[in-house]
Amino acid sequence: MQKIVKKIQKNFNRVFNGVIIGLKNNFAGQKSGAKLNANQLFLILFGIGTIFSAILYFSVSQPKMVPRAQNINDDVPTTPVQIGSTKSDNDQADSELKSDNILKNKILGSYFSSENPYSDFSSMRDSGLNFLFIRATQDSKTKDALFDVSTKRAKEADIPYGDVLFYDPYVSSFANYDFFAKTVGNNIGTLPIAIDISNISDPGAIPDVIQLVANLKENYPNHSVLVRTDQTLYEQIKQAFITNSVDAKIWLVANNDQNTDSINQFVQYTGAGKIGSGLHEYTIPLSFFNGDQKEFDKLIQANVQTNNSQEQTNSTDENTNTNVGDGQ
Repeated sequence: MQKIVKKIQKNFNRVFNGVIIGLKNNFAGQKSGAKLNANQLFLILFGIGTIFSAILYFSVSQPKMVPRAQNINDDVPTTPVQIGSTKSDNDQADSELKSDNILKNKILGSYFSSENPYSDFSSMRDSGLNFLFIRATQDSKTKDALFDVSTKRAKEADIPYGDVLFYDPYVSSFANYDFFAKTVGNNIGTLPIAIDISNISDPGAIPDVIQLVANLKENYPNHSVLVRTDQTLYEQIKQAFITNSVDAKIWLVANNDQNTDSINQFVQYTGAGKIGSGLHEYTIPLSFFNGDQKEFDKLIQANVQTNNSQEQTNSTDENTNTNVGDGQ
């Protein structure tokens, strides 16, 4: 692209200089007030048209840098990385991944929403991915358009999944929580509920996030909760959790696989992982579970038991309400 632009600029300079020389030659010796002949008039109009066309081209056709909307791939490398591999097509991206191939024995998964859709979950599992996070809600009124169909397909493919609440700092923590709880009910999967604050850079939001964790824990007793954050607020979130004894883990959005601190239950190590091949190749964000298979199975089992207990509690409440109504 740069070569083409340079070539156009070179040709424009050649034409422009030719027009100037032509004008000088034709107007040399021209007396003040003398009428222009047809050739001189043509050269003037041609010169103006050439300059105007060049200005229009370079001001309109050249790409402009514009802010990019926040999504689940932000703040991660865009160089494709194969599933289960630390190798990419870029040496710099390779250097950001540990040389001891830490991902070799890791349990890998992804994060989907209507902004980053994917539908063939069975093929995804065959490709080596073993868990999903699926966006459920955003703010206090927006349900993700693909939440229902994605959770249905995850169940059909027998892939463990967790729901994601995309946090909106412009509404209260309770409003974020209340809409999520009313929207998903008990369809919270067998992975932790994740609060996505990767779009937040203000540390002032942390107390509200801690309150949101508390609200979720109250409504879903013993079901684990994650906070998805990037490097911007990572240290502040981590310290706040420790200081306030918050019963939650972190899902770190990073551009590498180097931070395996125990508080990081999941780590998104690339936003450009490859799945499939040929016409069916997709680029998706990839995360790994920061533990072994035994720990992963234990996490799922704990949340399954919590879901069963929650369903039994809700069933008991419904029966109680029915009985009270009958007694009246």
